Formats: sequence, structure tokens, C-alpha cells
Amino acid sequence: MSRQLHVCYLGTYDREHVRNRVIMDGLGRVGAKVIEVHGEIWRDTAQRVASARRGLLQPQLWWRLIRTYAQLAWRYLRCPAHDLVIVGHPGSLDLPLARLLTWLRRKPLVFDALISPYETVVDDRALLAPHSLTARALLWLERLLYRLPDRVLVDTGAQVQFLQQRFGAPPHKLRLVWVGAPDTVTEPPGAPDPNVFRVVYFGKFIPLHGLELVLQAANLLREQREIRFELFGDGQTYPQMRALARELGLENVVFVPEWLPLPQLAERVAGAGVCLGIFGAGAKTQRVIPIKAYLALAWCLPLITGDTVGISELLRDGEHALLCDGRDPASLARGILRLYRDPALAGRLARQGRALYEQSCTPTAVGAAVLAIAGELLRQEPGTAEA
Repeated sequence: MSRQLHVCYLGTYDREHVRNRVIMDGLGRVGAKVIEVHGEIWRDTAQRVASARRGLLQPQLWWRLIRTYAQLAWRYLRCPAHDLVIVGHPGSLDLPLARLLTWLRRKPLVFDALISPYETVVDDRALLAPHSLTARALLWLERLLYRLPDRVLVDTGAQVQFLQQRFGAPPHKLRLVWVGAPDTVTEPPGAPDPNVFRVVYFGKFIPLHGLELVLQAANLLREQREIRFELFGDGQTYPQMRALARELGLENVVFVPEWLPLPQLAERVAGAGVCLGIFGAGAKTQRVIPIKAYLALAWCLPLITGDTVGISELLRDGEHALLCDGRDPASLARGILRLYRDPALAGRLARQGRALYEQSCTPTAVGAAVLAIAGELLRQEPGTAEA
């Protein structure tokens, strides 16, 4: 673009989420200026999940929504001149207000649809029964939401098809942008501990990640004394996974129930022999590329993950990662054992994965992709920029 692009990031998005950090940082690196108009309804994911469980009849929630959105509207209508608005993740509930406000200021609106709220709450986490009033309202709302913005950012081609088929999202609005990862690690890690082959998982223990399959693979490898599984994080299925590990008598699994900032997490997992992606047979598992996979590439770690439609859009088996049958713990165990026995292969996967990250998944690469979408919108609406 011939002049600096000014982007307003609007809504109740999670400022610390990798997706938002990468896009905002990336836009800055490719020459755009980001203006934040941010409000907070929930402090964290745990509060958001607890709210979803309680349903619609929450007077305190409605008061927080009204108060937060009134503040957002007041601040947005007084924010500096800008060219377009992005509603960050998670921002589904923000879209109606954002559409109204952007109509008032005649600005294009972009929505980052990293996840489907209905699928996450109803299908994935089973927080609401499909036939409950709240679930039906959420489904109706999501069908409406994809019609409001001018462009919708989606992270895989498989997700593009899903949003079209499940919610009727207009195909001409959908644009694919990799999630990417921050470049918090600029140098490959040092030599791993020769006495321990570390298999690391980090995440929020959501059903999508398939931790039960990971523990079953650990059980199959229990006689390999040098192989140790380290599971970083906490979340929905954490108690069940601890119970399963006790039931199986797994002495080769270490739980680290803490959520670390990315730079610290990168230091803790540096030198690991394997980084685990996601596993399982669920429909969502088949479509997504988890953030942990991008982080493994960025941190120069050998990655093993389920062989899915979404994963195969970015990663090639044996070149950037090992892809296993994500429904079969024996397949995962064989992949881990293969990397344990073949350090040259592990090193090659780590280096080639890092090269792929540097080519396509850095904040600069992601920012350039979003900048191109912005340019497309502004060329279609030349009268949207403010004086």
C-alpha cells in the first residue's frame, strides 16, 4: 500500500493469545500501525468456561456485557483515524456491535474466526447439551455472525469448508491465514540430555488434544527407561488424566501443572526429543493445526502429531514432522521410538520444521498475509479512509 495502514483492533479479544499477538506484532513489522480499543468481560479461559456452563440466565454476565460494550462503543467512536477494524480472537459476541460501529464510521470489518464457539462449547468441551436453549441460541447466533464482517480469517482450508457447510459462511468472505507463532526463540536449543529422551506436551488439557492416547502410548513405552513424558499445563481433563496415569501405574510420566509464559516455556522444553501435537478421531481434530505445532516449529523441536487433513495442509510427513495415526496409541509409540533411535532424523525434522516456520509462519509472514487482505478490502472501498 502507498501509505501506512492504520488498523483498529476492537473488542474483548484475549491480548495474550498467540493468534492476536502474532497478527498485531506482524502488522507492525510490515509497516502498519495498530490501535487497540479493548474491553474485558472474562479474566481468563477458566472464567469463560464457567460462564458457558451456567447458560444465559446470569444477570451479572448481562450487566458486564452491557457495561463493557458501552465503554467499547464510547472509546471506538473517539479513537484516531484508521482504515479498517479487526475483531480479534475470541470475539464472536463482539461482532454485532463492531458491525454497527464500523457502519457508523464507514470502515471495513475483519473477523478472526479462529474457533467456532458452538463447536467448542457444545461438541468439543460438552459444556452445553445440543438441545439446550443456550446451545440453540448460540447456533443461531453463529450462523448470523459470519454474514456481518467483510472478511473472515480462518486458519486452515478444512476449516473454511466446515464454516461453509455447518454455518453457511459466505465463501467469498473467507480468507486463510496461518496462525503462526512468536519468534521468542531465535537460536536452536543446545544438545539434549544424553541420558533422558524427553517427550513434551504443553497445553490446556482440552479433549481436542487427545491426552488419553498420549498416556496409552506412554504405557506401551514403559519399558524404555530413557524415555520420559513431561506434560505441562492444566485444564479441563487434567484430573482425569492424572487418574488414568495412576491407574496405569505410569512412572515414565511427569505432570507439570503450571501455565508458563512462552519464553519460559521455551526454555523448559528446549532440548526435548519430541514435541507432541494433537491426537484423536474427533471432527475438529481433523481440521485444525494446533498452536503447539507452530511453537514446535518455531522452537526447533521434532514434532509428532496426528495425520489429519488440516495438518497436511502445512506439514509433510518425514520432512517437517512425523505424522502418525492419531487414533492409535501404538502408532504414536512407534513414532516416538523411531525418533529416539534415529537422532539424525530428529535433527533433520527440527531444522526443516524451523525453516518452514521462517518461510511461512513468522509474525512478519502472517502480518503480510493480513496486510494483503486489508489492501484487497480498501481497493474495493476507496472511500473508507478518514481524512
